Amino acid sequence: MPAIGLEDFKGERMILEPGEARPGLYADIISAVRSQEVTLGGLAEVTDLEAVLVLVAIGDAVTFLARRTADLVAPLSSVVWRPVVDLDLTLSEVVTWRTKDADLRVIRALIDSAATLNG
Repeated sequence: MPAIGLEDFKGERMILEPGEARPGLYADIISAVRSQEVTLGGLAEVTDLEAVLVLVAIGDAVTFLARRTADLVAPLSSVVWRPVVDLDLTLSEVVTWRTKDADLRVIRALIDSAATLNG
């Protein structure tokens, strides 16, 4: 799978999750793009992943997705995931629950799911 660089995004319309949803990630992506002096063809914020994927699939925009997300949606769409070699970001997903609820079935399933994802 060929990698790409931020330079490849020059002039491309970019879609991101709204900055309010994940302000740190949003700021990191914008800073990385600006640090490479890449001028985008526009920036839109979209909250719905399905809408983002449709816009990307029809060639209207590009976006950044975590690899796990891309792996989940790849069989369902024509969207292609490629690593961006000079976008050095790490996504951290956190799962929390109240200690007293740890034995509830739904919480146990959440804990088991998180443990599976972390290998």
